[in-house]
Amino acid sequence: CIYYIAWVLYFAACSAQERHGLPALDIDLLRPSTDPEQQGFITEKLRTFYFVVHYHLPFVDDLRVIIDWAVVRTSLDLWMYFKVEDAHSFLFRTRHVMFVRRQSFFAEERNCVEKLFQGWCLLLLLLCVILAPIIIFSPFTPFTNSLPVTSATVTVGMQIGSSCTGETLSCELFEVDLFQSSAQRYFQWSDEE
Repeated sequence: CIYYIAWVLYFAACSAQERHGLPALDIDLLRPSTDPEQQGFITEKLRTFYFVVHYHLPFVDDLRVIIDWAVVRTSLDLWMYFKVEDAHSFLFRTRHVMFVRRQSFFAEERNCVEKLFQGWCLLLLLLCVILAPIIIFSPFTPFTNSLPVTSATVTVGMQIGSSCTGETLSCELFEVDLFQSSAQRYFQWSDEE
């Protein structure tokens, strides 16, 4: 039943679109071209927040660019159109950054909260990402029995595929192990020492 209703709604939207045509593409609602001072401070913040969320959702902006390219009459290929849209988005972000910078005094120092979150917290996060594997898998770690590595195997291989020839398209794939070695635990650490 839900499937049927979804198809009916889809066909109704398609028929309405056929009747009235596609919307005009000369107005960019995602990146408005009006001056930020004319929009007002709160409207500018909301539109920029909407743009940032839309831009950073996976594949959403890419789908928008592909759909725009598919319906717009253009001489650009898809990859050129991606570059133009990326440049347009970068200019919109730069315009917002410059609008925010104009709100502060000339050569005004950055506040401590910004330095704390964008400086020290980012530095601690990077150090944790870099040092966490060393700390966890080190023999001197306080988590001695949490994740012991007792053995490991390393294999280096190669796959060779022949070209597909003939009427039956006979193809062959060869797999060759070039090197295989196992590592064993050499040191037994005890908690008694």
